[in-house]
Amino acid sequence: MPVAEVAVWDPGGGGVEERLRMAARGAASRTVDIDVRRDGAERLDPKTGALVRLAALVALGSSDACYQDFVSAAVELGATEQQVIDTMIAVASTVGMARLVSASPRVALGLGYDVEAAFEGLDPAVSCPVEPGASTR
Repeated sequence: MPVAEVAVWDPGGGGVEERLRMAARGAASRTVDIDVRRDGAERLDPKTGALVRLAALVALGSSDACYQDFVSAAVELGATEQQVIDTMIAVASTVGMARLVSASPRVALGLGYDVEAAFEGLDPAVSCPVEPGASTR
């Protein structure tokens, strides 16, 4: 009886993790091409359609690759950074603050900002000062 091949997880070595990342980006790219540029919402201009789709991603809690692709498409179609931010603020009361906070770093990354890197060099004592007499517990 032949032995079945076993897939070996190889993080960082271009194995499964890298292939999944590439598949997600490929799927997101195809979705952006279809949904943002040639969809059935003829009464919405392409920029507005892209911002509506971004709002849907926030509501659903999508992947980093999808956020990057959809934000990039919205900007390519004429959306400003402020309009992207305003779109997120507009859906905050509907999707909830937890979903909005979770999506914010991903949307920022799509706009070219690395939020994680911005916080790496901060001194917590300077960033979050404790008021005199306040408990640190």
